[in-house]
Amino acid sequence: MDQRNLQALARLTYAINHRHWTSLTVVTAPALMRGMDGAQAPWEVDSDTVMTVLAYNAMVLDGRVTLDAKASWLGHDVTRLSPVGPAGVDTDRFQAKTQASYSLKGLGHHVLATGLELEHVVQGPSQAAGITSSLLSGFVQDRWTLNDRLTLNGGLRYDAQFLDADERGNMTHHQLSPRVGLVFDPGGNGRMKLFAHAAKYQGMVPPGVAHAERAHRFAARADVVFRIRRGR
Repeated sequence: MDQRNLQALARLTYAINHRHWTSLTVVTAPALMRGMDGAQAPWEVDSDTVMTVLAYNAMVLDGRVTLDAKASWLGHDVTRLSPVGPAGVDTDRFQAKTQASYSLKGLGHHVLATGLELEHVVQGPSQAAGITSSLLSGFVQDRWTLNDRLTLNGGLRYDAQFLDADERGNMTHHQLSPRVGLVFDPGGNGRMKLFAHAAKYQGMVPPGVAHAERAHRFAARADVVFRIRRGR
């Protein structure tokens, strides 16, 4: 088998001022694979991947509010040539997301964050109707630092997916995912921290699997981190 890959990246960043900046990124990754199935069955797979990302970042109100916005497109085309004829799959993924955070003081220190994400995926054989998937997600969270020893994290995420699989039928499902966490520093000096988190996750259904069952996952984790400083 002969495989050849090429990757190229270009990025332009423009800073309006020290609090507002934007960037445009373009990535391309064409690839070609050739091989033989036995002595009389040559095959060839030609794939082309292109991604463009437009991002905007800002800090306002003396840095207490940050805003991140991003829009992207990912195109992935795969064509296979063989003695039985060509076959291909084209995928277009469009994404738009925005996130804002606000820092304030009140019974400690709070960092409030919220975000919204939209995604639309079209996948199918070349020159034929395919599968479309639309995803809407949003979240709110708060990182509450009560003092030098204790930090609480709480949040709630909402996901809604709308899947259209042509003759295989449509599917819609919604999910609320709560998350909570605790960070404890016994000495208040950053030399030791205990982490505990619990959350509920749900995997979205891939566009190529129209009738997949929902996958729910509950996770809990606890960690202890030590920081040791050597004396001179």
